[in-house]
Amino acid sequence: MHFSTKEELFIAAVPGTRDLAENFDGDPDGLPHRVAASFVRRMELADSADPFIALVRTAASDEQAAIPLLEEMWSESLAAYRRVLDGPDLDIKVDLIGALLIGITFSRYVVRQGPLATMQPDALVHYLTNSLREIMSGQPPAG
Repeated sequence: MHFSTKEELFIAAVPGTRDLAENFDGDPDGLPHRVAASFVRRMELADSADPFIALVRTAASDEQAAIPLLEEMWSESLAAYRRVLDGPDLDIKVDLIGALLIGITFSRYVVRQGPLATMQPDALVHYLTNSLREIMSGQPPAG
């Protein structure tokens, strides 16, 4: 897969806007599982040319190139999540979701090291669902 601009790479890379729309339909309580299952399914089928993997690699090797792409990914994901989530801390939740997905992508699909790299996909969906559920429904600490 070849992209002539960073913007084209971004459009193909963002799991939030490309994959989330189909995950929003259905019971809101099932959203964390649908997002987790969709993400894991996509990444398990991906190869090293997948745009999200390329974006994570770019972030690891070229901070200046990655910053605008990551900012755009955050903005697009925030807009997508606003359709189904609310609250004053939505910005933080979206940032946490992005950080979690980027971290999993880096560990499992880029460097391929550690327990995440060897975990069965169903187990990853389970752990990711629990983490996403906590992020999406969690309240900020008092005080």
